[in-house]
Amino acid sequence: MITVPDLATTICCAYDGSVNAHWVVRYAIHLAAGTPAKALRLVHVRDGRISESVLERKLEYVLDDCARSGVEATVHDVRARGDVADALLEAVPPGPDTLLLCGTRARARRRRLLAGTVSQALLRAASCSVLALRVVLPGLLGAPQRVLLPVAGNAGEGRAAGMVLRLLLPGLQTLHMLHVVSTANARVRSASGATLARLRARGRDAVTRVEDELLSAVPLGHIHLDAYVRIAEDWTGQSIIAAGQHRCGLILAGASPRLLGGSVAELRRMERLLADTPADVGILSVPP
Repeated sequence: MITVPDLATTICCAYDGSVNAHWVVRYAIHLAAGTPAKALRLVHVRDGRISESVLERKLEYVLDDCARSGVEATVHDVRARGDVADALLEAVPPGPDTLLLCGTRARARRRRLLAGTVSQALLRAASCSVLALRVVLPGLLGAPQRVLLPVAGNAGEGRAAGMVLRLLLPGLQTLHMLHVVSTANARVRSASGATLARLRARGRDAVTRVEDELLSAVPLGHIHLDAYVRIAEDWTGQSIIAAGQHRCGLILAGASPRLLGGSVAELRRMERLLADTPADVGILSVPP
C-alpha cells in the first residue's frame, strides 16, 4: 500500500543550466507557487559541464522568474563525488511530501530518454517523490490547462496523481482519465460482443476506483472530468492518440512497479511515450 500525502509541500528541482532544465524549472516554479511555503529548492550538481559564469547568469534569470511568481528560491550547489543521482538526493529532504523535478533529456549521442539516465535512477530511488519531465510544449510555461491521466486501477494511484494535480488547480480546466484494458490485437478482432462488454466493464471498474480516490483527495469542483476505457494492445499508443485528440498539455503517467523494477517491455513503452508524445510528459514516482 502506498502512503501518499495530500499535497507535496517541498518542491525541489534538479537544474543543470541546459535549455531543457529551464523548461522543467517553469513547472517547478508553478508547482511551488501552489504550496503553503511558496518555496523552491534548486539543486545544481557541479560536474564541469557548464562554466560558473554561465551558470550564475542563468540562475539569476531563474531567480527573477521565481520572484515574479511569488516563490522564494534557494540554490544548493553540490559537488559530484560520484553518482549524480546520489548527489541530488543528498541535497533534498527525504519523504513522500518532497517532490523532486528532473528532466528526461538524454545526453549527447544517446537516443534513449529514460533508460540509463539520471532521471531513471531518481525514479527508482524511492527516498522522495520524483516527477521526471519531458517538455515538448515550452510555451505552456509549466501550467497546462488540459491533462491526460493514464490509470491502471491500482490502490494509491489516484492520491499520488492528486498530490501533483492539486498544485496545478489554479490553471487546470480539463482532466481526461484513460484506462486501457491490454489485450492482443488478434484477440480483440476475434472477440465476441459479450467478451468485449466484460472487458469494458472491468475497465470501468478500474477507472471508477481511481476516480473515487482522486476526488476524495483533490477538490476538482470547477474541473471538467472525463473518463475513458479503451481495449488495445498497450496503453502507450492509446495515450499518445488521446493526448493529441484532446489537445492535452500534459500526460501525467505513474511509474508502475514493473517500470521501477526494470521491466524491459515497460521501459520500452515509456520510451515510446516520451519520444512520440504530442504533449509534455511527467512520470511520477511516490515512495512506498
